Amino acid sequence: MQDRAEAGPVDPDEDDRAFDNGRSLISWSGHGTVTGMGSWRWAIPVTSAAPDAVQALPAFLPSPDEVVCMTDVNGAIPATRSAITRTGRFTVSGPERMRTEQLQNGTARPRPGTPAHAAVTDAFSRPQQRIVLARAPVGAELDRAVEAIDEDLAAHRYYPPTGR
Repeated sequence: MQDRAEAGPVDPDEDDRAFDNGRSLISWSGHGTVTGMGSWRWAIPVTSAAPDAVQALPAFLPSPDEVVCMTDVNGAIPATRSAITRTGRFTVSGPERMRTEQLQNGTARPRPGTPAHAAVTDAFSRPQQRIVLARAPVGAELDRAVEAIDEDLAAHRYYPPTGR
């Protein structure tokens, strides 16, 4: 990959639009061959001061209007078929239909069910770009990623169970 980046066919994606604008066949985020399934999870403390609102949230969030609103902001694939039909991007003729097809045909992969997912993703995405685009040493960059993950895990006491 380093040689290809140096030769020129790899777009550095400085505007975060290389894949969407057709300058790159593969997205840095992995949407070229596999779609990530699922998004961030919501958690509500047991000691919430508004228990009625807490009980209403699970019925409110998956409504088609709210799913479309959320995915318009975060760029994710709508989580329901009814919301997909309300967007132009993910419908059968939409520019991001491949992601919807991957969800429907079983190609999508679930994201890890861990609160450390964000730290792990960040720890590996940064070195990936330095390795490919700046020709940084692979071993040293991956060691840095492992150190970052270990630091996050230790800072959060290895994400102990919450008591459920």
